[in-house]
Amino acid sequence: MDPITIAAMLGLSAMKNASAADREKRDRMVSGIQESVSPWTGMHGQAVQSADPFGTLLQGAATGISLSQGADQAAQQKALNEALINNISAQKQMTDFGGIPAKQVSPWAYAGR
Repeated sequence: MDPITIAAMLGLSAMKNASAADREKRDRMVSGIQESVSPWTGMHGQAVQSADPFGTLLQGAATGISLSQGADQAAQQKALNEALINNISAQKQMTDFGGIPAKQVSPWAYAGR
């Protein structure tokens, strides 16, 4: 697992949590204003979603781990694909004997040359 990816996702989730805290503060203020003028408007304060710093950081860590594992698997798949391509080209070079597949050429065909 790549610690840089995990740290980056933790940093992004910390920034997300800061914006969630600001949003919670603003929503509480709006709800308070609605409650204070409710006798005239008939409106009531709405439920405010609380910021969850621990949950946000856990979500960021889980996302970072998932992205890191995906990157590792992609690198392994790329190495496997390159190895297969190299193996196929090596087999092609071994089986090509002057443009004729090796199993169709007699081993004695070029013995006198």
